[in-house]
Amino acid sequence: MLLDRAQQVVSTGGLSLMVLLSSACGRQGIALPTQTAEPAARVPVVAAARATLSPQNPPLALAAEFRPDLEVDLHAKLAGYLARINVDVGATVREGDTIAVLDAPELEREREQLEAAERRLETEVRRARSEISRIEADLRLRRLALERLESVARARPQLIAQQEVDVARSRVEEIQAQAAAAQANLAGAEQQIVISKAALHRVDTLFGFTRITAPFSGVITKRYADPGAMIQQGTASSTQARAIVRLARLDRLRLTVAVPERALAGVHLGREVDLEVPALGLQRKVRIARFPPALDPATRTMPVEMDVPNPGLQIKPGMSATVRFPASGPLALTAPKAAILDRSGPTVLRVGRDGKLEELRVSLGQARDGVVEILSGIEPGDILLTAYRAGQTVKPELSGNHP
Repeated sequence: MLLDRAQQVVSTGGLSLMVLLSSACGRQGIALPTQTAEPAARVPVVAAARATLSPQNPPLALAAEFRPDLEVDLHAKLAGYLARINVDVGATVREGDTIAVLDAPELEREREQLEAAERRLETEVRRARSEISRIEADLRLRRLALERLESVARARPQLIAQQEVDVARSRVEEIQAQAAAAQANLAGAEQQIVISKAALHRVDTLFGFTRITAPFSGVITKRYADPGAMIQQGTASSTQARAIVRLARLDRLRLTVAVPERALAGVHLGREVDLEVPALGLQRKVRIARFPPALDPATRTMPVEMDVPNPGLQIKPGMSATVRFPASGPLALTAPKAAILDRSGPTVLRVGRDGKLEELRVSLGQARDGVVEILSGIEPGDILLTAYRAGQTVKPELSGNHP
């Protein structure tokens, strides 16, 4: 008959612990109900949860968004008119391919002027070298005449006046000065040619910038200009500088998640995490590729990046994803925060074997995500309640949120 009364209490359903059933089976220390006992149907059903062992770093799911591994707006390095553009949105290009060509008429005129100046300087150099050759020939004759006069003057002092020797020597010195001046003019002309060639090389280099090429292989994702548009130099202000196209590398994407401070113990290079792309029904494993050495002081999170191969370009930049970090770290005994009472210190209400509540003092550790670490006072598997008096008989219904 007592067993029948106990079975009537089970009718509330759920994952319940039937404490009166244990009494009917005759466990030691549990008095059988008498005619004056409280009817079984009035035993209160209360929410409960077990104290469990779980990793110190619980599983963590974070939202993220895909972005290209490389992405850049291509600007011109000099101003000019867009003469030709070879690509449009969606076009695939390889590194070094010509994206667009500019027309720079002012640069062409500058090049013509520099080329003309260089030709003039080369003419001056040739003239200076010819003048030096003439002067050197004259100098040789003057020196020869001086040497003859000096030789005769030494052999027959009375035959040639000293004045003639002095005049010949002064003419040699004059020619030497002219030779030095001609050499200086030649050096100056040659230096001007070097400067002109450098200026011409600079212009040729700028002419190379009229071709805008792809810095890496990728896909054109935006086109900003059409042929005939005036393109400002890329170093101009942001209000004037106009990009031509946007190029992105999409065969490998970058995924960044903001990991909170409490979960950083489980973040290390090469660790595998689960990636889910809901829009594509895609699930795969990816590895942590990089993260900075410091947290963002505004959000107290660390941006952790993963590289996601995308050979078929199935995943599109901007798609949302969920990154799941598995549980990690040593096991710790945890219980719901709601199970902790403050009665001159942290206590819990544990359901004993007879279904009665026992008030126990516990020591607490770190709290996280609705649970708190229990350092001492209870054992794994103990059923804990929060809102009833010690000694009261209850029927706990275990919560599905904390097995």
